[in-house]
Amino acid sequence: MFWIYEMPSWLFFIFCNLFFIVVSLQIRNYVQKKLISKFNVTEKHNDLLNYFVIALGAFYSITLGLIAVDTWEYFKDSNQLIHNEAANISALYKDLNYYPEEICDKLQTNLKDYTSTIINEEWGSQQRGIIPTQADLPLKKFQNQLYNFNPINIKSQIIHSVAISKFNDLVKLRSNRLNSITEGLPRELWLVIFTEALLMIFLFSFFVEKNAKIHKLLIVSLGIVIGTTIFLVAVMNFPYRGHFSVNPEAYKLVLNNMN
Repeated sequence: MFWIYEMPSWLFFIFCNLFFIVVSLQIRNYVQKKLISKFNVTEKHNDLLNYFVIALGAFYSITLGLIAVDTWEYFKDSNQLIHNEAANISALYKDLNYYPEEICDKLQTNLKDYTSTIINEEWGSQQRGIIPTQADLPLKKFQNQLYNFNPINIKSQIIHSVAISKFNDLVKLRSNRLNSITEGLPRELWLVIFTEALLMIFLFSFFVEKNAKIHKLLIVSLGIVIGTTIFLVAVMNFPYRGHFSVNPEAYKLVLNNMN
């Protein structure tokens, strides 16, 4: 289903709603034509159905609401992870100014290359759900040069120690970002979401209403509510994929400030 992230968000929104509208109407028509008479459902059963629909609706809304909130929190955490990595790059770059000029230029150049590679090469891979490796080379060069530097006095030892600590933090943040690229809701959870949605529509279709247009309108409204909420969960499920996703602006700002 990853093809959905190739669609513009507005088109995906329409697709989700149309899908559940069509499914809802199809289920409603089948139930009204085939099952109502078979099970001898009449208007007097509406109260009983109402209890079940309310109970199931409450449970489903809580379940889907919690999933939506959790997905949004994960989306925000991923965005914060990007800002943390960018801030770490900026702080490390400034600390390098206190190294000898020759080693400073080399280290800052590799850090620039690392940041530029994230923006221009890695980000496109992330948006396609591919764990990128393009920035590994400039990061490895930076590590080799940093670790091969020998401080000559206490001041440079302290600066070097801080730089190594920040570099280790950068590696951890990068690792966390790469690990989060392919993380999303498990298939079992999606199975629960769709099963309960279809069950809601199925039970709602058993209501006996003389005015068929009103009943269809209510079924369509239910389909839109379900489709809109599932759109919200799906579009944020993978924070780096699709048109509505975490962007690399934090890295661009840091790269522009590297002098």
